[in-house]
Amino acid sequence: MNQKLAQEFSAAMRKAALDQDAKHYLLNNPALYNLLQSGAKRYVAGEDLQAALAKAKDSVTTGLSVSIEFMGEDVLNAAEANAATEEFLKIADAIHEQGLKSIISLDLSHLGLNIDPALAAANLERLAKKAHSLGVEMVISAEGVNKTDAVLKAYTEASAKYPNVGITLQAYLLRTPADLEHVLTNTKGKIRIVKGAFAAPAEQIIARGPELDQRYVELVEKVVKSGRRCSIASHDVNIHDAAKAMLHRNKVDKNLYEFEMLSGIQEELRSKRLAEGHSCREYILYGQEWYLYVCNRIAEHPENIFQFVIDIVSKQKAG
Repeated sequence: MNQKLAQEFSAAMRKAALDQDAKHYLLNNPALYNLLQSGAKRYVAGEDLQAALAKAKDSVTTGLSVSIEFMGEDVLNAAEANAATEEFLKIADAIHEQGLKSIISLDLSHLGLNIDPALAAANLERLAKKAHSLGVEMVISAEGVNKTDAVLKAYTEASAKYPNVGITLQAYLLRTPADLEHVLTNTKGKIRIVKGAFAAPAEQIIARGPELDQRYVELVEKVVKSGRRCSIASHDVNIHDAAKAMLHRNKVDKNLYEFEMLSGIQEELRSKRLAEGHSCREYILYGQEWYLYVCNRIAEHPENIFQFVIDIVSKQKAG
């Protein structure tokens, strides 16, 4: 796929992910829903918490840690945001009760950020307090650049009370080095570094390429040198190789970092890191919002569309 076509396709998939009419049509068309869901199963554990826990238990037996997220971003009202919070509270209880090597990941927009930042902050407070009491760690995910200030504000306030709360920073944003300084100075939790995949004005980001890769590793280096724990959340072999060289060069304690990768993506690479003795975490998702999630994964790497179609066809043949 040529670069221009890939960029246009990525933009189209991101737009599709946010199309509420398309989402409504999909959820109310059982035949289409079941067909496309067969392609999503590589990336999503299932629609309920029990499916996610089953997947998590299997992964933990292979030596992995896991992260569990109940998918959803654009809740439309306070009732939906509060219901999502209740689901995350159930995840915290399940992780604690089953002694699972898992953290919780979440989007603040799932807790109501787009409706009212105060609502999201209150729901985050409930969840952070409960998770802290159970000894469960949680990490706030990154969102679009227009939400970055609100996400960092909510995180900073929660982290002041609950050191079990971590944050995700996006390497492609020009503002991130300054954001990292703020986080290192004012908070306590784990820091997850991702490249960043949300659409943003060109003047606010670093395009994908060697410069971004270098920036990514520099951010990881700053985190681990500060003594904070860092999740290297990338599927990029070049990032992995450069990060490993940096970690070796600085003799970084293995308890300070992990390689974190999404379920169903680059599993061979994750297994290789694990075999080398590095801590690895699998990011497991569940829920009915798999439509949005799969669109975003394809937008990040358009080649994923080929595997998605292959999985659908294979499922139909097996059926």
